[in-house]
Amino acid sequence: MVFSKGMPVHIHCNGDAAIDEGLDLLDSLHTLNKIPAGATNVIVHAQVITLTR
Repeated sequence: MVFSKGMPVHIHCNGDAAIDEGLDLLDSLHTLNKIPAGATNVIVHAQVITLTR
């Protein structure tokens, strides 16, 4: 996994459904302690997102 190499993850998401999946993925990985402390992960191309997110 890229986290074991100390690399951040950049996820390409376009639209609310993709953003939801990307955030759920990062949340699950965080809950499982798979994301190292201080990791700066990014969702790119998130130009379509509702204000509730």
